[in-house]
Amino acid sequence: MSPPPIAEEIDMHVIDLKSLREERRSLRAHRAFTPNDECFFIFLDVSRDFVASGAEDKHGYIWDRHYNICVARLQHDDVVNSVAFSPSDQELLLSASDDSTIKVWRSPRMVRLTQRPTRPRDILAYLRARRYATNLNGRL
Repeated sequence: MSPPPIAEEIDMHVIDLKSLREERRSLRAHRAFTPNDECFFIFLDVSRDFVASGAEDKHGYIWDRHYNICVARLQHDDVVNSVAFSPSDQELLLSASDDSTIKVWRSPRMVRLTQRPTRPRDILAYLRARRYATNLNGRL
């Protein structure tokens, strides 16, 4: 007797552990490639506003918990086995893959904030560098 065929599209159902009720609709984006007689585990992590998971399709995924939409698809070169949000910053995520890498992901908002100068002296240097860079590109 052979095992039943595995679904190629995987739905993740979110369950409130206090009430044991299913929350809204399922989260969809995963693709399955594991043969019927093998197992693959999807490791999840949650933060206040997001759910993250790894997948066999060489991506990590981040969903908005409130709107149930996929907000990011994070590329690796092999299966993504694990994801973890920073305990102190939900906009920082680590993903580990069979490609032997651990990647650090920051939200676009946090990247913009870390690139913005904060002190007046830094602002002048930033503006000078920006003007110099635009002059090099032939634009003013």
